Amino acid sequence: MSKCSVCGKRGLFLKIDKDGRCSTCASKANRTLTAEESVERINPEFKKIKSDLEHQEKLLSSVWKAREQYKVDNDINKLIASYEYAMIEAKPPLKNAQSHTMYLAELYIKNNQNDKAWSYLNSILLSHMDLTHKIRFLQCKILKKEKKYVDAMIMLMMGHLFKSQISSGFNKETFIKEATPIANKLGLSSSNVEYLAYLIENQVKHHNYDDQVLRESYKKALSDFGIQ
Repeated sequence: MSKCSVCGKRGLFLKIDKDGRCSTCASKANRTLTAEESVERINPEFKKIKSDLEHQEKLLSSVWKAREQYKVDNDINKLIASYEYAMIEAKPPLKNAQSHTMYLAELYIKNNQNDKAWSYLNSILLSHMDLTHKIRFLQCKILKKEKKYVDAMIMLMMGHLFKSQISSGFNKETFIKEATPIANKLGLSSSNVEYLAYLIENQVKHHNYDDQVLRESYKKALSDFGIQ
């Protein structure tokens, strides 16, 4: 009984070549390698890179499909579950997708899962430095919902500080517009808001984007304003 030396197939009528291979295995061995297989043979890392890219494409496709499904069934918990898998649970998670990274936090906030949103935003802070201003703005939004206006103001200030670092500079008018409703809750005057804007402006002027310095300046300002 003949036996293929490659696949192990046996049979009375199995034909094997001089190398002990069945016709199927011989055909595979003799065929011309595709360009992709040639690259894999030269550079073994190519196969892993290709696999990682396919994994990322599947994750990206899954969240887009989930968003489309949400338009149909309006099931936000199902949408959140899809995003949690893609952004947190998958190994590795979805990368280089800023809009999707922030979208999960927005979904948590929309679904009144503020603790989850806060924890998630903190978890991505170091790995997404380019999103620092957006993270702080969303944390400000959470704090406003929870009526923690003292903390909400500093998060807003930090958001504008970091946004100034990656944009053309500090937009004072926008800050004042966004800060005024919070200031009203704190009983601060328009001149107080102007001073808070000055604190940010001064740090940007000196290219100082240390948020801890801003926190300390803010705490002192609140004390001067009579706010504890």
